[in-house]
Amino acid sequence: MRTLRVVSGSVLAGVWAGSLAVAASVGPAPGFLGPDGSPLPFQSRAEVESFLSQARVVSSRAAPGGITGARKLLLERDGVTAHAIFRTVARTALVEPMPHGRVQPHFRDHHVNEVAAYELAKLLGLGTVPPTVSRRIGAHQGSLQLWIEGAETERRFRERPLPPVERVRHALQVDQMQVFDNLIHNIDRNLGNYLTDAFGRVWYVDHTRSFLRLPVLPRAERVVRVDRGFWDRLREVSDERLAATLALHLRDPEIRGLLERRRRVVALLESRLHERSPARVLFSLAWVPATRQR
Repeated sequence: MRTLRVVSGSVLAGVWAGSLAVAASVGPAPGFLGPDGSPLPFQSRAEVESFLSQARVVSSRAAPGGITGARKLLLERDGVTAHAIFRTVARTALVEPMPHGRVQPHFRDHHVNEVAAYELAKLLGLGTVPPTVSRRIGAHQGSLQLWIEGAETERRFRERPLPPVERVRHALQVDQMQVFDNLIHNIDRNLGNYLTDAFGRVWYVDHTRSFLRLPVLPRAERVVRVDRGFWDRLREVSDERLAATLALHLRDPEIRGLLERRRRVVALLESRLHERSPARVLFSLAWVPATRQR
């Protein structure tokens, strides 16, 4: 059973009851699919990470829609096959021209940020970034991320007719993503780099232009509501734990920027809670297990 309260067009709460699997879980792998659409046999994200680290490359081709040389690989290990995306971009600039005449200082477009985003999401209990590892393939070091089969971009998703309740659930997930993007200072989120899979889950992908060292929130006005579990973990995790998790992937100025942005995100959400009722800021979202929508 599920209940949704809507007042003046705003979702005040979304609560799923019954024997449902929590979306933010970092335990069992949530219905990852193989190239033929059948479920992959992985029981945990650790198993997916092991597969990505050790599977042999069967084939490689340019990833669709990519502009930085990403490759879509077919991997195989012990009879299991799966697609993954391999990114090798590694570019830095003291000042980078941006659209609309803006410039971005201390710009970094780097594959290591993909792994950092995954590890951070895992630490914060978000099951929303596909499993990602660092790996050398041939002469190239890069990030290797599980491909989400059967997913469509937000641009395509918006063309799909859906019941209002599914639109609401999708909107809540996108709002959650906005909090994460401000936390990691993602300057490249667009309608092509977050995905909705066949189960209605939203996946955040393409984080190479994240983790800039600037302490400011890039789009603070989009930090409006958040999952209760994520909110608790965001407040409770220590600076030391955050820094240790990201030390292999980020440089000290980038980690310091993240820690300051965490403080600002928490302060902003606390101010939202003072201004509004908690039900308009905090929500709980879970999935009906393993039921395809399309």
